[in-house]
Amino acid sequence: MAIKTEVLLRILKSAPMQDVQGRLIDIASQWTASGCVQQANRLLVLAPETGDLSTFTIPLAAFEIPWSLSGTRPTTWPPSAQDTDAIELDLWKRLFGQQWTDATVDRVKSARPEELRGKSMVIRAVITAYDGSRCDRVAAPDRLAEAAALLDRFLGSNSPEAVGYTLFQALTCRVIVATRLGDVERAKENLLTWGRCYNTFPQNWVVWYPLMDRAIATILLSGILASVWRITPQQCDDDAGAIECALRDRMTTGRQLAYGSLRWTQLLEQLSEAALHGDHQGGHLDRTPATAAAIEATESRLGLSLPESYRGFLGASNGFGMYSITGVEILPIERICWLRDANPGLIDAYVQLEVFATLTDKLQASLLIGRDPNDEQQLLLVPADDPASEWECWFFAHWVPGEVRHPTFRYFIESEVHHLNEHP
Repeated sequence: MAIKTEVLLRILKSAPMQDVQGRLIDIASQWTASGCVQQANRLLVLAPETGDLSTFTIPLAAFEIPWSLSGTRPTTWPPSAQDTDAIELDLWKRLFGQQWTDATVDRVKSARPEELRGKSMVIRAVITAYDGSRCDRVAAPDRLAEAAALLDRFLGSNSPEAVGYTLFQALTCRVIVATRLGDVERAKENLLTWGRCYNTFPQNWVVWYPLMDRAIATILLSGILASVWRITPQQCDDDAGAIECALRDRMTTGRQLAYGSLRWTQLLEQLSEAALHGDHQGGHLDRTPATAAAIEATESRLGLSLPESYRGFLGASNGFGMYSITGVEILPIERICWLRDANPGLIDAYVQLEVFATLTDKLQASLLIGRDPNDEQQLLLVPADDPASEWECWFFAHWVPGEVRHPTFRYFIESEVHHLNEHP
């Protein structure tokens, strides 16, 4: 399986429940895309026991087509709110619908095809294949053939932009266009490339997208990607048993630290080492410890006592470098401040809705301790509901719905180690 079993078991033990749910769905998607539908269903039938799944309505709908094709829909699963045509239309809109500014679209549309370079070829292909005047939004065959040629040019160009999500989109669009043109062999060829590229860019791949198309799902259920991902039914059965046991333990004992035996210096070393194998290419990211005088000065400036686990971190490293493109720089103690002073816009966004009144109060009293250079991600220390409990640690990002909550700062650091380690 793409996620290492030992890392996954730590995630099941200590990650936020929303992360646990997401991992179950990710693994089930990959197993289904490898033809191991029955094994994937063993994980999916556990999902409702983990709590509210409303955040995952769309990825869960992706299983409806493989279930229909294979006749393996779990009897305990609730009825689908969408039929097959609606699911395929949803996929087409996601892949080919308007995703760029009008200025970008106008620029790409006005260029001659031979002038297009890099990502512009993908944008032009996507625009060409989409026809908003048709009920299925799929352009006529001649336009699909034009889109296919553009995507082939991009994929064969060795462009430096043929990485990450752009590569995922180009390959996924090429596969679906091939099936719409009836070119099954080309679809299979590109699916194999799609599977191999997942091994390089797993964080950018939405594995459940191809499951939302009948023609592609039919190819996938034959097991075409099983050897690419080194997935077998027996391995899935073994992993499913381990996951079931770990999840039962989690539901019984609650969330626990998976690296609780490690000192802060050891845990931060794990985070640095994981970052070196991920997006980050520099050296270790930890810093010299904060002095007792610096901690006392900041507490005096803010008028509070800093949470225990955060103080423990500072005693090992006064801040921490940016360890991934979806992470944050953990600020040195001299730069932490009240969120209300640093980013009042984040609070204002919640003030507009009365339902978030309690949340707004918490944000007003929270500390900003981490951010990325573009302020797309923020890390906060937030007072717990119980005044006697340690402050919670919340992660915000524009691409994450709502806040991701951790009981303490230590739990947050563990979750980041999990995220960077989860793929081999």
